[in-house]
Amino acid sequence: MKPSPPAKRLVARHLKHVRGALQLAVAGTLGVSTLAEAVHSAVLSTVALSPKAPPPKTAGLTGAIYASVRGVAKRIGKGGETALDALAKRLDEPLVDAPHSDQGADNLQAIVNGVFGDTLHSLGSPWALPMTLHEREMPAAKRRKVPAARVLFVHGLCMHDGHWQSSDAGVDFAQLLHGHGGLRPHYLRYNSGLAIEENGDRLAQLLEAQHSGRARWRGEFHVVAHSMGGLVLRSALAQGRASGMRWPAQLGHVVFLGTPHSGAPLERLGAVVDQVLEWQRFSAPWSALGKLRSKGITDLRTGKLASNSAQDTHVARFHAVAGTLFGDRGDLASESLGDGLVQVSSALAHDVPHALLPIHSRKVFHGVGHLSLISDPAVAMHVVGCISGERD
Repeated sequence: MKPSPPAKRLVARHLKHVRGALQLAVAGTLGVSTLAEAVHSAVLSTVALSPKAPPPKTAGLTGAIYASVRGVAKRIGKGGETALDALAKRLDEPLVDAPHSDQGADNLQAIVNGVFGDTLHSLGSPWALPMTLHEREMPAAKRRKVPAARVLFVHGLCMHDGHWQSSDAGVDFAQLLHGHGGLRPHYLRYNSGLAIEENGDRLAQLLEAQHSGRARWRGEFHVVAHSMGGLVLRSALAQGRASGMRWPAQLGHVVFLGTPHSGAPLERLGAVVDQVLEWQRFSAPWSALGKLRSKGITDLRTGKLASNSAQDTHVARFHAVAGTLFGDRGDLASESLGDGLVQVSSALAHDVPHALLPIHSRKVFHGVGHLSLISDPAVAMHVVGCISGERD
C-alpha cells in the first residue's frame, strides 16, 4: 500500500532533516579530525624543539590514521545521501522543497543557518534556507479608492519570519499596521549565515521581480527591518540603485530596529579572541573553532557594506530605533551596553555619513532588549507612527 500524498510529504520533510543532519555530522567529523591532527602536530613539534610553526597535518602512520578517519566519514556521508535520494525518488517527493510547518523545527533551522549558513549553502544542504517572500493573509480592509500599501518585515540573525508573528511574543506589528492603515504585510525568510552583500543582492533581485509583470507590486511600500535585516536591506537598496532597478523609487518608510549600522561589539570581541588564540602554538589550532561562525556573523564586526553608495535623500525616509537594557538612564554604561547586543550609537547610525544613510528620525526605548524590539508595545506604536507619517 502506497503512502497517501500528505503522508508522503511528511516523510519527505523528515528525510530532508535527516539529510541535513547527515551532512552536518560528516562535516563535523571532518572538522574535529582536522582539529585533533593540528593539535597533535603542535604537541609533536614541541618535542622536536623546532622554532618553526607546526604543520597542520602529521606524517607517517599518525597522518594515515587521521586520513583514514576522514575517508570513512566521507564514504558514510556519500552512501547515506545516495540511500536518501533513492528513497525520495520512490516517494516522488523532493527533499529540498519540503514545506515548513513546525515552529520548533523552523527555530532550529534558522539558528543553524545563522551560525553555519554559508557552509550549508556550499554543501548544497537541504537545511540551507532559500530566500522567500510571502504575504500574510489578513482580514479584509475597508474598500479604498487607492490600494493599500505593503509593508515588508525583514528578520535578523538566527531568526525567521515566524518570530514577527509569535503569539506569546507580545504585540503583532502586522496586525497593528493592518488595523491602522490597512497595510498588507509581507515577510522575508532568508539564510542569515550568508554574507550580507550576497543576501542584499538576492533581496534586490527578488524585489525587482515583485515590481515587474502583471502581478507586480504597485505604488509605495515600506520596510520594517530588525538587526542584521537592516544591513541586508541597506545592501539591497544600494545595489538596486546602482543597477537602475525600479523598486527603490517605490520605497516609502524604512524602520530599523536595533540594526548595528556601525557593527556589533560581540563580533569584534570574537575577532580579538581569534587573534589571541593564533599567537600561541598550542592554542592556534583552536582558533579554527572560532572561525567556524558564518560569514553573516563576521560581517557584523563593522557593519560596513561594500555596496555603500550615495543615497537619493528625496526617496525613502529612514527611522532608527535603539533599545537599552536599563530603565530611563542616559549614562555611559546604558549607552554602551545598549540592548545587550547593539550599542545605542550603532543602532541610531550616528557614525554613518548622512550621504550614505539620511536618518529622518531617531528614538531610544529604555528597558527594551534586542529581541524584544520586535514585540514591545511602545516600539510597535512608534513603528506605526513612522510609517503612517505621524512621526514627521
